[in-house]
Amino acid sequence: MDNVVTLPTNTEAEKSILGAILLDDKAYDETAAAGLEAADFSLDSNRRIYQHMGLLAAVSRPIDLITLIEELSAHKDLEPIGGYSYVVSLVEGVPDRPSIKHYIRIVKEKSAQRKLIHACSATVGGIQDQMSSADGMEYLTDQMLQIQTGSDEAPAKRLMEFSDQTYANWLAIANGDSELIGLSTGVGSLDLATTGIRKHELWVYGGRTGDGKTNLALQAIAANCRREIPVGMFSIEMPKEALLHRLWAGEGRIDFNHIRFPRRLTDDIKKRIERAMVDVAKWPLHIVEESGIRLHKLIAKAKLMIRREHVMCWLSVKWRRDVLR
Repeated sequence: MDNVVTLPTNTEAEKSILGAILLDDKAYDETAAAGLEAADFSLDSNRRIYQHMGLLAAVSRPIDLITLIEELSAHKDLEPIGGYSYVVSLVEGVPDRPSIKHYIRIVKEKSAQRKLIHACSATVGGIQDQMSSADGMEYLTDQMLQIQTGSDEAPAKRLMEFSDQTYANWLAIANGDSELIGLSTGVGSLDLATTGIRKHELWVYGGRTGDGKTNLALQAIAANCRREIPVGMFSIEMPKEALLHRLWAGEGRIDFNHIRFPRRLTDDIKKRIERAMVDVAKWPLHIVEESGIRLHKLIAKAKLMIRREHVMCWLSVKWRRDVLR
């Protein structure tokens, strides 16, 4: 008799994730930042529920019992997943502040194990059906790479799939009124030379200590905040108070030494600092101050902030091996 392979699952962890999202829909952003996909759930009912949660999030609707049940009913998926009672059962027994990160790790690990089992089984089946060893190894290698990268889809697209949209985007830019196409760098001559920081671009300011990297970044942050564009900044090397002091100096056109050494200032300087403080306080700026953070954790936090606050993100960090690992 053939051995029956029991696929690795943890349905309680799956239900805990879904329940946590229903209790606080901000938890969905954490799952998205961690790369959790519907295919990672072992039960079809849980996969369908998570898919519909994603649809609600995509149109900025709240994810709660009422909206989820409405969404499932509208797509005739409520009964197939177990009905109203199953959805309600997801929040039963879930603590007020569940450790959703722990549950996500469990579900993704079980998902990777199942994918690996399926890949190996398919390879064995193919070899038994006369697949060559070379083809078998190529197939298995391809599947293992997909599991490692967390992607089941081919990364390449044919040109014809996005050529028309690319041209339409370019035409919209060509017909625009502003010389600045992207976000401002904070430096007029640099904006003119580059047309700004465009969508999906990554800019890196590099230099030695004291060369003005942070000041250049703060100029860009200030320029975009003044245009009411939300900005997120991760400061690993400088306290948030020091960053704020620099922003006051820049906004008020005040010598930074007046803020760094605030004793015996004239009333005029104090008033200028106060006005700058009031103006900067209104900016849509989000600062995260966290030293010693690892790169993978920083990326996840940045993605989470972008999803929640729709910000452009800046990172202020010294080049250290322990940070970049």
